[in-house]
Amino acid sequence: MEYHRMGKKEVPVLRVAEAEEEEMAAVVAKLVEAGDEDQVEAAMAVLRRETRESAERRRALCVPRLLAALRRVLLSKRHTPKARADAAAALANLTLEPENRVPIVRAGAVPALVEVLSSGTTAASSEACEHAAGALFGLALHEGNRAAIGVLGAVPPLLDLLTTRDHALRARRDAGMALYHLSLAPVNQSKLARAPAAAKNLLSIASDSTTEPMPIRRLALMVICNLAACAEGRAALMDTGAVAAVSAILSDDTHRAELEELCVAALYGMSRGNPRFRGLARAAGADRPLILISEQAHAGAHKEMARKALRVVLGLGDYNDGDLPDCMNSEGNVNGGSIAASSVPVHRRRAASWAAAPPAPATPSAHHWRSVCID
Repeated sequence: MEYHRMGKKEVPVLRVAEAEEEEMAAVVAKLVEAGDEDQVEAAMAVLRRETRESAERRRALCVPRLLAALRRVLLSKRHTPKARADAAAALANLTLEPENRVPIVRAGAVPALVEVLSSGTTAASSEACEHAAGALFGLALHEGNRAAIGVLGAVPPLLDLLTTRDHALRARRDAGMALYHLSLAPVNQSKLARAPAAAKNLLSIASDSTTEPMPIRRLALMVICNLAACAEGRAALMDTGAVAAVSAILSDDTHRAELEELCVAALYGMSRGNPRFRGLARAAGADRPLILISEQAHAGAHKEMARKALRVVLGLGDYNDGDLPDCMNSEGNVNGGSIAASSVPVHRRRAASWAAAPPAPATPSAHHWRSVCID
């Protein structure tokens, strides 16, 4: 242990290069339990740096006592904004390792992250909010965590973060990626469908070609595609004019080429087993872009979805939840993944250089993992 001066106090700081993981976890937990604000802030700063060191270090530090200390800091508003931001960043770094994700959820971190998201309305708490979204994104990558994260209340604050334009782009993108993965679980699709104004706000983001960045528009459409996988979601989308909105993007949007596959997937999802779809699609003129895509697109799931959605629009066929086309599995997904996954990369948030501008979108692929840490 070494000391440095913070204000009028000398604060103990671990010599992290020499500390064993168990020793570090024990010391951090004791400092948090003692409650001295300067010591807690210093400990969280050290832990944030330490979780950047290596995958092996992150795996070794993911122990119940340390996770409990992080949870305690996140839940207590008496701790400084910097301490809470560093705690959230450390937790986000720990989620980079796949084997850490289930233990973090079991340690009770999700309610603490949800609390940070829900209270992240001030400039002082915005960094913690951003890192909390990144941590939930990491946790949601594990399929077994998704239902639990939804039950613990993560869907509404993530939706609010994604659809509120005042938040930083990186925070919105991480919230969108978390929401996308969570909405792969049927239980969360229902939660999203029932969330007040969820479909309306997602459509507003997806349709805004003037002020919304393309990555955010794509994320909104990705979530819409997942929402269209359940009957409640389809009803909510149609009640808010989704068929017309998505058809308008396909027909008139200046960026329609970048959004085409997602729009087709959304229309295809809404066409399943809902007698309202045909009339709404014909009124919106969805048949015209679908004809062009079904004739001109390269062979694949994209073209097949356009063709099958067009058959519904023209009254030549219908698909219900018990009779899905070959290009989808029983969960409403294409080739074992989301109907949006074939056209959209899965960006893992960076764990470094948070003050810098976000990187340009990567080349689309089924899954793209950026295993770098928050410094």
